[in-house]
Amino acid sequence: TFTSPDDVGHISYIIYLSTMHDRPILGSTKLEKTVAENCYDWDESKEYKINTEKYDESERLNWIAQHPPLYYFYLLPFYKITTIFSTQLSDIILILRMATIPLGIITLLFLLKTLELLGAGKITTKCALICFSFSSAIQYYFTAIDNDAMVICISSAAFYYFIKFLKNNSNKNLYIFAALCGGITVTKYTGAIVLPVYVLFYIYYAVYIKKVNITRFIKSSFISITIFCIITVPVLLDNYAKCGSFFSNAISTLENNSDGTLVSFVKGSYFNEIFTHIISLTGWERMIAANEGIKALVVLVILCIFFAKISHYMLQMIPFMAATFLMKITGMNVLTAIGISAVLMIMIQAIRNGNKCNNSRYFYLLSFCLISFFVSIFFWKHYQIFLQRGRTSAMHGRYYYPLMVPFFSLLFEGLDNLNDKTIKYMPMILFCTSLYTEVNLICQGMQTWY
Repeated sequence: TFTSPDDVGHISYIIYLSTMHDRPILGSTKLEKTVAENCYDWDESKEYKINTEKYDESERLNWIAQHPPLYYFYLLPFYKITTIFSTQLSDIILILRMATIPLGIITLLFLLKTLELLGAGKITTKCALICFSFSSAIQYYFTAIDNDAMVICISSAAFYYFIKFLKNNSNKNLYIFAALCGGITVTKYTGAIVLPVYVLFYIYYAVYIKKVNITRFIKSSFISITIFCIITVPVLLDNYAKCGSFFSNAISTLENNSDGTLVSFVKGSYFNEIFTHIISLTGWERMIAANEGIKALVVLVILCIFFAKISHYMLQMIPFMAATFLMKITGMNVLTAIGISAVLMIMIQAIRNGNKCNNSRYFYLLSFCLISFFVSIFFWKHYQIFLQRGRTSAMHGRYYYPLMVPFFSLLFEGLDNLNDKTIKYMPMILFCTSLYTEVNLICQGMQTWY
């Protein structure tokens, strides 16, 4: 029954909300008994039905209790309505998965609206929409019971409204953005990692670029902070009352079990793993990741975009020279090194092009800063996990998907303005690549799960 990351913990969280009328507590609340049995001790002859009257605990702790409640409050009405008609666990899982699909549709709409706001042409828009809609990982996580779906959705909306604020300097958009930032924080704390970048960029834009009147700046900032606090403070105070900490964190409870160093972490499989998993990673206990063939195809597409956007011969050699350097100092394999180097060059070129156009001057710089800061923080977070567990872990590409809208805006920027006549075929190339990846992963999944 369970095929997505931490399904068992997420469903137990929802059942706890429904029966106990309170949030679970990290370190003490255990998984719901029927859910845990179905996941860990499945018996084909047994009928798994949920007790809706009380919360039956298993022997296993619910590590998902660390998460804030917004996603679970969203799914709670669907759970309640479903249990009126059926208490069969499989029926409940099916309905909850279907309830997550609208979050994917909303994300797609905000991706489209953001591209429109940035003045993207038809080719750029088609490429971004194809990469999102036909991504096997995106399809998977927006049909699973997982709070990543909501944090991706709200993060995409927040990026749109912040860009819209920069475009027209309307405080209304700023206040909506502040509310959405609050929503991100009470959905999943990792989604809020980029908030300092937004704050610094807002201060820079208002004070240095627009030279806003100091009174107006203080007023709008105060209102934005108030909106954010109204949404987040009750959850943080509840965390402190339950756990003695404003941010409950399952990782921090682990002991250091590794004598590894930063060098051994970097020269291990970190970059190769994370690059592979960003392309695609599905499943739960038995994970299905992009293989070397899929990686090679994705890197080839990235290089096609790179060569189309950067025509100077000497500049075209940079990713390959950089790849040689990265392979030597980080242990990256050739596909990872070339792919990362080419993506970095494409993003830098997008910033340069944006600087030539007043309408897009700061948007691509913001996107780059968001991605760079987020990746740096997660690098350090994964290193801490490596020290605590003695191995790389929690290396899921889904953690990076909240920044897919700014990433797509950088990757496909300016495709419509290129003189290369073959660029019109790029949407079809991306579609074929995505379709091949999806079929390949489905075949791997059938072999692994069945």
